[in-house]
Amino acid sequence: MKVRREKRLCYNCNKVYTYGHQCAKKQFYMLEGKDESREAEVEDHDGAENVLEGSLEEESIICQHALTGSMGIQTIRLKGRAKSREVIILVDSGSTHNYLDPKTAKFTRVEVKNTNVCGISSHAKCTAFTWSMQWVEFATEMRLLTLGGCDVVLGMQWLIKIDHILLYAKQLSMSFMRQNKWITLQGIKEESKLMLMVGKMVRRLLDN
Repeated sequence: MKVRREKRLCYNCNKVYTYGHQCAKKQFYMLEGKDESREAEVEDHDGAENVLEGSLEEESIICQHALTGSMGIQTIRLKGRAKSREVIILVDSGSTHNYLDPKTAKFTRVEVKNTNVCGISSHAKCTAFTWSMQWVEFATEMRLLTLGGCDVVLGMQWLIKIDHILLYAKQLSMSFMRQNKWITLQGIKEESKLMLMVGKMVRRLLDN
């Protein structure tokens, strides 16, 4: 990586990086790694930063948590509503873009623009997906991708547009400024999810 910086080479191809540079072939990356590894976390952030500085429109990085529905140190899970229906939203700083599950796009009836498909990443987009979180309305661009354990992923594409954002990992909450007002969003705690799963198992045993 040091050699590439010195030679001003693109991080994704061997061509010299200049303003407006785009890689010849679109690529899609999925980050994998253990949360307890601090070194792996730093490397993941470096990779995401390089992609964001290079050609954000051409490259996509999505964290493994967004595809499997698992929690990580870079994620907060929130409840939201879209078209009067509850959706599960994963705020994930390890993903470069925003992603919307195709099933969610279908029932919200958003306008989708289909382009080419590269690997497992669908480049179909909806330019104005609207939803609310704790009575606050939002709207942003989304890329369609089949997700696991959530309906929406809000990545760096959404986070970099927020002013003065504060993330509280232990409390699973985030606060930020919007229209000159502080907004605090409380995440879903895993304990409640575990209790719900245990409750369902107990009901099944009683039914049998």
